This record gives sequence, C-alpha cells and structure tokens, in this order.
Amino acid sequence: MERAVHPAGVELERPPRDYASLTYSAEDLAARFDYVTLFPIGTRWRANLFTYLEPAGSAMRAILRAPGETLANAFPRLSRLVGRVEAKSRAEAQTIDLFQLESPPR
Repeated sequence: MERAVHPAGVELERPPRDYASLTYSAEDLAARFDYVTLFPIGTRWRANLFTYLEPAGSAMRAILRAPGETLANAFPRLSRLVGRVEAKSRAEAQTIDLFQLESPPR
C-alpha cells in the first residue's frame, strides 16, 4: 500500500505558551490534517503541519498563502493550549511517500 503525506513548515512569530515543544493531533481527520508539531530550532520556533491533502489542491494552497490562519482553522483548540499561533515566514511544503509492506522479510 502506498500513500503520501504532505508536510508544510513555517517559522513562528513567538514560542508557544508553556511548552518546550508540542505535537498536537487533528480534531477531525475528515479534513485530512493529521497533526502539527511545534518545536524550537536554536532561538527560533517552527511549526510543521502534516496532511493528506492533494499537493496542488486548494487546501494546500491555503496553507502556503496563509499558514497561521490555516493552522487556526485546522486545529481550533490548539490556541487554548499555546496561545495564538502566528506565522513569521512563508510556508514550505514537500511530499513524503509512505509504503507499507504486506509480508516483510524477517
């Protein structure tokens, strides 16, 4: 079985409140958003959003155009934990192919 994950990453305006790092799962998988990770890189903070969206679809274009707003819409309860997530940079996107072996050699 093969499927693709389409992550998008963005630098954050400020660190999330009360967390050294955080992985937050989607509240509604039907929207095809899986999870977001918030973590430091040196003195900067980054959010990586993992999705099962079509890479050329309108939802992925929304992430690239307005990543902070898209994060808030995709994970509406996230702000209760970390405060408002605001993007400082353009979002960067790529594709990761996932494979599942039916009978892996042992």
